[in-house]
Amino acid sequence: MRGIEAARSLHEKSVLEPAREPDVSTRPSRLPRGIEVLTTIIVAASFITGALFWWGQTQLAALQPPRWLETCRVAHGCLNPLTCVLFGYLLCQHIRYGWALKINRPSGFVVEIIIAGLIISAVGLYYIGNETIRNWLVWAHRILGMALPVSFIGHWMAARRWIKNSFK
Repeated sequence: MRGIEAARSLHEKSVLEPAREPDVSTRPSRLPRGIEVLTTIIVAASFITGALFWWGQTQLAALQPPRWLETCRVAHGCLNPLTCVLFGYLLCQHIRYGWALKINRPSGFVVEIIIAGLIISAVGLYYIGNETIRNWLVWAHRILGMALPVSFIGHWMAARRWIKNSFK
């Protein structure tokens, strides 16, 4: 029982105490290397499968669709749950610390909005049957999809610049 009481006391203390600003020098918002690689793989795979599917839909619309087009669509859709899990991790870890440290807020906020928009538009494309709304969601999803790699690169470059200026 003593261990449970100690854990409860620690939890109450951490919940009741005002949050302390993290120490910038420890860089708590830095992504672990594995998460960085996983993020890159998921974003790259989503971008490639989405771009191929878009190209295949528009360029091969008059022809009999090739088998790989359906494979791209399925692979792209299967990446959505991974993107959601990744986004949840980033919200709970990376974004929370970065927000508290006031680091790269503009570029980080853009990345957050784009990922959230992609997730919401993907859900809409999956569940909404109204053709007018679907067409709007398709274009929103395409534009956000093209913007995601650019925003990630911009956020990464802003982080590199901040590190270079902060740790001279």
